[in-house]
Amino acid sequence: MTLRRPWLVLIALLLATFSNRAQEVIFISFEEFPTDLGPTGCPPFVKHVQPGWACVADNSTSPLIQAPDGQKYLRSGGDTSIRSPNGQLISSYSLLLYLPNPGSSSHLSFGIGGQGPPVVFDTWQRFEGTFGTPQTDLKISAFVFNTEGFPTSYYVDAIQFVTVPEPAARTLFGLGAIAIFLLDHARRKTNLPG
Repeated sequence: MTLRRPWLVLIALLLATFSNRAQEVIFISFEEFPTDLGPTGCPPFVKHVQPGWACVADNSTSPLIQAPDGQKYLRSGGDTSIRSPNGQLISSYSLLLYLPNPGSSSHLSFGIGGQGPPVVFDTWQRFEGTFGTPQTDLKISAFVFNTEGFPTSYYVDAIQFVTVPEPAARTLFGLGAIAIFLLDHARRKTNLPG
């Protein structure tokens, strides 16, 4: 048996590879990033919205916080947004977060992934969630209120994202597969002996 259309086999293999990558699990630890309390210490997929910056810290830069996973973690405060390093949409997440106690005279406003879950202070706590519609980033927000709102610090580590390709990419691959099928079907129809 000889292959008359080897490119069809190649495209079918590419489509199969893409469909196997429909969901990808990304684990983010901050061990590979430099420890820096300045703006250069922010990984490229982290955006700090409030004045200041997010940075990679460790026990030497933040001695009161012990890393739960390895030696380093992300130190931030106020509003922070974390994208998936592979650029894909995030369908679900899991992470460890440490939030220092703001004190009894303060009111805390905390949110993660569009939710306001209860918080246990002064310990690493696991937060998990699934988005109904995949999101470009995971938003974390922490503010304390006395008479005004002020951003408060928090620490993040051991992030796990389940990502999916953008819907437009899936649609293009699907349309490509249909086009290949129709072209091959038309070719076979014209080559039938009559």
